[in-house]
Amino acid sequence: MHKRWRQYPDQMRNLGLILIVLIIVSCQSENVDFDPFDNEFRFHRNFKISDYDTLNGECGYWNLTKRNDVVKNYYQFYVDEKSIVAKGFSLDIDEIPIVEDSLNTDGYVIKLLEKHPIDFEQLKQRLTIYKIEEIKVLSPTDTYVKIELVDLNGSTYKADIIAVFEDNKFTRHLTYFNPRVTDN
Repeated sequence: MHKRWRQYPDQMRNLGLILIVLIIVSCQSENVDFDPFDNEFRFHRNFKISDYDTLNGECGYWNLTKRNDVVKNYYQFYVDEKSIVAKGFSLDIDEIPIVEDSLNTDGYVIKLLEKHPIDFEQLKQRLTIYKIEEIKVLSPTDTYVKIELVDLNGSTYKADIIAVFEDNKFTRHLTYFNPRVTDN
């Protein structure tokens, strides 16, 4: 092989390039852009690592996140598996300053929803990137609000609205998580 490499350098280089292109193409999704709702757990075709600006690790997995004006898309993976195990997005809804001296966090999500209702029409507008047509509140609990996102085709997706307390304010986030289901 060593002599052939020297004898046919252009052909071997071309063969190597073809193999690299085939590997990259086989690892890419059929989707041109990021789609958090499909069950295809490969990078979309327009994926560029330079577009993703955050790599954070939690509980053994890593999130590769792309922040833009509206949502934070992410791919989740375990380094050992070298494959995408989930994907999703999060969206900052609003911030609510808390000026009370003693904060009782029991049932705080429901209290926030009652005192500071979420403008679901405005939230829907911010989700037009995913063609969301309707948002339904399914069940508020003490720690999160379970919602259903309905797209133009009538498909439904469960998501959560959570509230995080930090620096004397609550920040509400919409989070959607789509795990890869494997047969074990």
